[in-house]
Amino acid sequence: MCEAFLAQGVRAWRGNAKAWSGKFDEQLGSFGIDKDVLIGIQGDASGSVYVKSSNGWLDRTYEDELRSYKVAGQQDVDLIHTALKFRGIELVAWSRKNGVVCVQTNLFENDGDDHTNVSGVGVIRLHADGRVSYGLEGHNRCPLGYGPTLADGVPRSAREWLDLTQTTAFPYAIVRLLQCLTVPGLAPDMIVTTQEGTVVSTQPISEHRPFSREMAWFRQGKS
Repeated sequence: MCEAFLAQGVRAWRGNAKAWSGKFDEQLGSFGIDKDVLIGIQGDASGSVYVKSSNGWLDRTYEDELRSYKVAGQQDVDLIHTALKFRGIELVAWSRKNGVVCVQTNLFENDGDDHTNVSGVGVIRLHADGRVSYGLEGHNRCPLGYGPTLADGVPRSAREWLDLTQTTAFPYAIVRLLQCLTVPGLAPDMIVTTQEGTVVSTQPISEHRPFSREMAWFRQGKS
């Protein structure tokens, strides 16, 4: 996926996510001084994407900046769309400043020059009582395939989400994505997962194996 960002003039690097413990480490701040995006490979099917904000590596990078990322001498780049239209990427998730987590998926249908037709944006909210709601923005194609009965904005408990989604392609994804993208000090700016059987990188690096969706961490049948 590095090449997709590099083609837009974004300085990207990828490596094993275990090589650095989080975006807020001083070591990472030094390492990323000449980079804009760091892609941490996690297992075979997912990656954590860390993006240098306009204030540097110590701050999170939220939707507004991800959708209109500043690149010297070029037009702003939509990093979310760039990731989503890269070959084999199925899902991209990110955060907004108000704590809301968003998710969008590639429907793998030809849509003009981009050859990408994407779902609506799923919006995940944590409520004061600990319950979680899920709704849609844009058109009504749910990125997780839950349908209108679950993408209704009604707050539900974590247990209810587990029970109601356990037979879907993305069981418990609402809660898992919310947890992953709101971990203080360690949350990435984007999460990406891939379509089944896809090899994302044709240039493997040490400790990096190609992605395949069968190992995705919130896929059906995986813990």
